[in-house]
Amino acid sequence: MKRLNYLVLLGASGALILAMIAALVGWVVPAAASSPVNVKITSAMVFLGNTGTFEASGPAVEAGLICPVGNVYDTKYRSAGSDSKRFINLFVHKLFVCDDGSGSFEMDLNLRIFSPPRTKGTWRIVDGEGAYAQLHGNGKLTAGPAVDNIVIDLYTGKLHND
Repeated sequence: MKRLNYLVLLGASGALILAMIAALVGWVVPAAASSPVNVKITSAMVFLGNTGTFEASGPAVEAGLICPVGNVYDTKYRSAGSDSKRFINLFVHKLFVCDDGSGSFEMDLNLRIFSPPRTKGTWRIVDGEGAYAQLHGNGKLTAGPAVDNIVIDLYTGKLHND
């Protein structure tokens, strides 16, 4: 009975304002994002060739968040300072194109290349097309030295689609 009395006291304009606020609150509340799931990506890159292949595995592939195989292209990169010549910082932008035609996604890498040659860093999904337009995720990357002109990059982390 009290609710009815409050609505009567608000009048038509007050009820309209209350309805608008309720609609606005419903409009700005974001939809729940999917839960992040583990992914492992192994990429064989041609040393200084800017191209390679990748294979993905883990729950993210099983959930259909990412395709299992494709090609990789380094599209941009730049280096920045070092610490007493022990390492160099490298920023790389990569394009992953799925073999099954489902789409592509882009990733930024923030790497530290040490001497003797070994690489550690982080990665983050920054864009996607097709089935990967809403793909997000990040993680860690390690890479060994080039063997027969091939560098194996290992990405581990979590992906989600929202």
